[in-house]
Amino acid sequence: MKHSSKKRWQFWPAPTPTSSIFVEKFWREMPPGDMLSFLLGVFFTFSIIGYLVVLWDGQWYSWTNVLVTVVLVGVVAAGYAYTSLTRRLKWLVLFVALHTGLVFIQSFFQQEGKPIQSSQLTIIGMLILIHIVLGYVLFAIFISRVGDRIGRIRQELELGQKMHAALVPPLRGKYGYVEVYGRSLPMQEIGGDLMDVVATPGRVTAYVADVSGHGVSAGLLMSATKSAIRTALHHNRSLEALLREVNPVILGMKERTMFVTFAGVHFDANRHLAEIVTAGHPPVLYYERKTRTVHTLHVSQLPLGARRGQPFQTRVVHYALGDIFLLFTDGILETYRTSFELLDTERLAATLREHSAEGLDAIYTALRQTIDATVKPIDDQTILLLRCLG
Repeated sequence: MKHSSKKRWQFWPAPTPTSSIFVEKFWREMPPGDMLSFLLGVFFTFSIIGYLVVLWDGQWYSWTNVLVTVVLVGVVAAGYAYTSLTRRLKWLVLFVALHTGLVFIQSFFQQEGKPIQSSQLTIIGMLILIHIVLGYVLFAIFISRVGDRIGRIRQELELGQKMHAALVPPLRGKYGYVEVYGRSLPMQEIGGDLMDVVATPGRVTAYVADVSGHGVSAGLLMSATKSAIRTALHHNRSLEALLREVNPVILGMKERTMFVTFAGVHFDANRHLAEIVTAGHPPVLYYERKTRTVHTLHVSQLPLGARRGQPFQTRVVHYALGDIFLLFTDGILETYRTSFELLDTERLAATLREHSAEGLDAIYTALRQTIDATVKPIDDQTILLLRCLG
């Protein structure tokens, strides 16, 4: 079932993933020296066509005519390369008009030529060889510089991958009186999803969070968020107080356009109560074993880092032995085929209810099969399953 992207829990605009954005960014942010090497390589490689035009024509006019033709062909080729790769469409139109005008002017003012002499053919052949060598050398310089820069970036990404793996390891086992199974699958080297479970005497807190964006900045904010939450859990006995304390920390460290969506469950073993919160995040699905019913628990409010001094509201439910809570990030629901679509949470609820008697790993596998059959992933995907044991 297709749902409108205007979900009441969705705080941000629907993404439109495209590799062309990164291609344009790569070329526009290229250092001037590297860009010059590339454009000169294009110039010398394609300017050879100017010499070939003279040879195909079979007529000799003057060396000035030859050099003008060669330079114009090279300049137009470099202009096409620059405007198309950097997506400067207005400049591209100007180069097309310039190219057309030059061809017209050159054909209109063509003079009477003479047969090409063997000495002239020899010089043209040497010039073609020189252009080939220069084009090769310039492209080699460009590839070497860009390769070195990409190599350094690759090292940073590998370090970021290790940091992400340490921040968001797979979760499996018992935390106090709660059985846990969770996995996070990043779309890029450094994802923006976070999940964690912390057990303190008489209480267990589990949550998933989604940092807007990807890359190193998202990874740094993830690390700060996890540290702030773990620190705050030592003296906060409610999710509402926890978020009020963590929110200023995120505000002080994030970039202007960043924020953190959050969904958490705070278990109180003494009273068998579960406090649930969602802040700009998809709902929490709660399977009640006694009635075999899946409840959708959601609190509509701004994410962390959206506004200073914002209040947070939570919901409280009574849980029993065998009840299951399912937390997930928006990447589980989002897909982009011909347009942006959302997987219906009822399909997740039906899968959870159907496999509720099985182990959490089996439930996770069933959920993944449901998701993979419908969703073409465009964002990080995180699933955290929690089963109450007492």
